[in-house]
Amino acid sequence: MDEEKILLEKAKYLINKVCGKMTIADIQQEIMESVNNQNILALHHVWEQDIKGKGHYYVVWLLDENDRRQKQAKKKNRIELEKLIIEHYKKVHALQTVKDLYYEFLQYKTSLVKPNTIMRYRSDWENYYSRDREFIYKPIRSLKRTDIDLFFGNIVKTHDLNTKAFGSICSLLRQMLLYAMDKEYITQTPFRVKRELKKQCIPVRRKADRQETYTDEEIKLVCDEMERRYNDAPNNTAPLGVMLAFELGVRIGELMALHLSDVDFEERMVFIHSQLTADYDMADLDNIHRAGYKVVDYTKTPNSERVLPLTDRAVELLNRVLAANKQYGYEADGYIFLNANGIQPPKAVEAQLRSGCNRIGIKYRSPHKIRKSYASTLFNNGVPITTIQKLLGHSEPSTTLRYYTFDNTNKSEVYENVKNILNNRFEG
Repeated sequence: MDEEKILLEKAKYLINKVCGKMTIADIQQEIMESVNNQNILALHHVWEQDIKGKGHYYVVWLLDENDRRQKQAKKKNRIELEKLIIEHYKKVHALQTVKDLYYEFLQYKTSLVKPNTIMRYRSDWENYYSRDREFIYKPIRSLKRTDIDLFFGNIVKTHDLNTKAFGSICSLLRQMLLYAMDKEYITQTPFRVKRELKKQCIPVRRKADRQETYTDEEIKLVCDEMERRYNDAPNNTAPLGVMLAFELGVRIGELMALHLSDVDFEERMVFIHSQLTADYDMADLDNIHRAGYKVVDYTKTPNSERVLPLTDRAVELLNRVLAANKQYGYEADGYIFLNANGIQPPKAVEAQLRSGCNRIGIKYRSPHKIRKSYASTLFNNGVPITTIQKLLGHSEPSTTLRYYTFDNTNKSEVYENVKNILNNRFEG
């Protein structure tokens, strides 16, 4: 038995002997409560005073909800005065700790942001905040910048985080404290992130071209595999959806929300203005779960509402999907990608793409990488970046250029061409 186990066994023995039925969790809670009380007392200055004819007293200014002096209190016994201080403080401060603030902030945000954002807040809280009990049980009014420095420093020290993940963790606390200011729980925010902590995180670097896109050769292999899959099971149009994604460069939610009224077959255009999104049950913020999917009449951003040209291949694929819907009796208010239960969920397309890549022996890249392949193909063939930006629905061309354009050409052919050019540069 190693030293840690021996110490743990001794601790359990002492707890059982001294505390009877108290558990480790009970002891931890007692410790946190003690720390919380000490933090409250640290906000108050107690002084001693001799009152003529009455004797020696301990005196303090009790604070209001904004930590301003409210009224004086005095006791002959300092312990009794400290009990009064703690009771009064907790009474006037309905919101006491960082943890209390988190749950109130989360409830407030449910009506303002998308469920995915709430899920990200919860993930960061559970993975990084909830484990530091000393920090989350601190009263927010006694929270100091040095407390936040130590909290973030411990996270960086114990986790291999990139700058994006660390930024997300920091953002949660920053927003919580700004909310506390808006509610007038605090008059100013102690939030800060030391620069040296950011430097200790792993930089987010642009990924290699091969990780972000499908080459032309791979696209052909994938589409051939999707044809095979559809021919084997013509009642499932998800493989046709994979092929159509390569033609349109749309987000997977936009693809699954396509409606007959969005498609102009004569002009060969499609109007993108809605998306299929996950519908979450958030009645219990500790148990958020997906309740299904729903079509919403808005896109990810205002700029994402756009009109796209339909290639000959795209028209053919759409017609095949509609023919399958008619043959198998699929109908749901004019939506295009259907199965027997209604609109197909995004995972139907994702599953076909993943299993298809595995079967043909190429690396699986998500449906979002199809979107990047679409952009890269256009860019590498001379289409202006501002045009690609509009086709993708981005607000800025810099987003398109930085995150969506990659070299998806065959590297061996490129290198061979380079060698030929350099080998022949002095000839003729």
